[in-house]
Amino acid sequence: MPTIGVYSDYSKPLREYKAKQGQLNKRTIMLWMGDARNNYLPSEEKIFKDLCRRVKKCYWLNPEAKSKWNTGDSVISRYTPYVSELA
Repeated sequence: MPTIGVYSDYSKPLREYKAKQGQLNKRTIMLWMGDARNNYLPSEEKIFKDLCRRVKKCYWLNPEAKSKWNTGDSVISRYTPYVSELA
């Protein structure tokens, strides 16, 4: 649960999932929730792409208004080519 002074970094959970990728298979549904604002840190797009290819479906729920996607530090466009659905 984010608090004041805590900034999102999607590269960390992506690296953690990569370490556990043996647990992912074509029966797995992967769900990401967040605004995809990475605070100018690496997106780890290649890891995300690989993870999405290993699972049955990958969904991203972005609570931010679409008009704010891909503005500032939002990197949602780096992830969207690999998701089954984006909402």
